[in-house]
Amino acid sequence: MRDAQVRGIDVDGKGVAGVRTPQGGLSSRTVVNAAGAWAAEVAGFAGVRLPVEPLRRTLVPTEPFDRVSHGVPMTVDMSTGFHFRPEGLGFLMAWNDPSETPGFKVNVDRGFVEKILALAADRVPVFAEAEVNPSRAWAGLYEVTPDHHPILGPVSGVPGLFLANGFSGHGVMHSPATGRILADLILDGATELIDVRQFDLSRFAEGRLVKETLVL
Repeated sequence: MRDAQVRGIDVDGKGVAGVRTPQGGLSSRTVVNAAGAWAAEVAGFAGVRLPVEPLRRTLVPTEPFDRVSHGVPMTVDMSTGFHFRPEGLGFLMAWNDPSETPGFKVNVDRGFVEKILALAADRVPVFAEAEVNPSRAWAGLYEVTPDHHPILGPVSGVPGLFLANGFSGHGVMHSPATGRILADLILDGATELIDVRQFDLSRFAEGRLVKETLVL
């Protein structure tokens, strides 16, 4: 079933029993929550509290600009988190604004554009000459956890419910490994790829956070 919004997760004495959608129900003893920024809501359908919040990230493209070589790789200012990379005839700029607050916000804040241009010119002075049309900027949602690392694996107390959430901006890059890990856990109950316990849900209650020092 495609393009069906999950409205509920059925749980019985054996664990997960299926999901409910406006188009009908699906029976299954295995459900994977990979709902991105909506992960906490989906987990709540099964009575699970998931510490994942949506957080806006804004990308700002420049107009065509050749004062910086387009052969440079993605470059990160480790002191601020500002980073840029070539994109088309210009450059794409991004930054983790520490003043950003959680929420399902996808509008572009013009004030953010001004902040990122100041950071760009401070790191690469010639960027002060780059033209930017704020209407070309766009925003999307990160799915963040308290330690900015993912939550992977089964949910204790709800057999059959598996989590793949909270990648904090790394989901696409980690997706091949994530798929393999979840497949191993579902089919074999274990994986040799990583020590998945370091990313389980219970680490937050037990104080086993995996600290991330730079969030892009």
